[in-house]
Amino acid sequence: MSPLFNKSHPILPVDIQSLLLTLLLISLFFPFYITLIVFCLVMIILAATGLLSVKQWPKHRTAKSIILFTVYALGISLIFHNWVGVLIAVGMIILLFFGFYYARAARVDYLEEIMNVSLIASIILMFFAMMEHYGIIAEWDYTFLSKAMNKVHPSRVEATFFNPNYFAMILEFFSIFGLYQFIKAKRWLQKLTYLALTLCNLYSLALTGCRTSYLVIIVAYYIFFFMIGYKKQAILSLIVLTTLAIVAFGMGYLPRFNELTFAFSDRGEIWETACRALKDNFLFGQGPLTYMHVYSHYSTHYTQHAHNIFLDILLSYGLVGTTLLAYPFYQLLKLFKRMSAYPAL
Repeated sequence: MSPLFNKSHPILPVDIQSLLLTLLLISLFFPFYITLIVFCLVMIILAATGLLSVKQWPKHRTAKSIILFTVYALGISLIFHNWVGVLIAVGMIILLFFGFYYARAARVDYLEEIMNVSLIASIILMFFAMMEHYGIIAEWDYTFLSKAMNKVHPSRVEATFFNPNYFAMILEFFSIFGLYQFIKAKRWLQKLTYLALTLCNLYSLALTGCRTSYLVIIVAYYIFFFMIGYKKQAILSLIVLTTLAIVAFGMGYLPRFNELTFAFSDRGEIWETACRALKDNFLFGQGPLTYMHVYSHYSTHYTQHAHNIFLDILLSYGLVGTTLLAYPFYQLLKLFKRMSAYPAL
């Protein structure tokens, strides 16, 4: 396992580091409280062996922008007494320690291991989701943590991911993993295996009842092909998948589209509340989950966030905080452009 990580460490050998992160990866497929326990243990071990030192953080401008953004999120949350935001900002800083360590230590080969482990685990999740969908097993019980956490989602599955939308997001990533491995595979048996795994994840995605999930898949597949330099395949995938989505919509196969009127009415009230709050504090925001922190001043409609990623970022971090993300986003776009210049697989 040692080739999966860079350099040797006097206290924690690279094979032990690989084992720790693989255990953390596997824990992601269990309920979140188990993941948190494993994550804390891994972080304690990494910190105790000196692998999370600030001195080892990258010095380039992108990293500095991200660090400044997390510090800003913490500071603005403290100023406006947004205590949930403070907790999230502290979590963001902890994840920075882990993220910078991972980017420095892990090699590309380890990413391959992550994808393969995830795709294998996705089969277990599919059977779990099927049993939940057909009423063989109940949704995961969180009442021992909090009665408020134990929400029921009729006709939607969440497996071990607390919420059907979270499960759908994970499955979207798995679908991209499967597509990547399908294209990269050299043997037809491997290609058929990865194709089957991808289709299994797309099936599980339907069981989550997430309305936007297949739209995300259409856009993600287009971007994926475009990024690896396959321009024609990108356009073809967009046309084929869009056509299939239209046909599925016409036949009533897309999940919960019969509830669109209610969904837009519900979202409209949330967006109106978010816009009013944004107007009153456009420059600075009030930290993560600002909507939850301020909604009662404008509306009685409670929810955690603005249900629109662009609106929520502006509301939570204001123009100042959002500007801090501009440079990392610009660098990401430059990377996409370089990757799309030639076929990479």
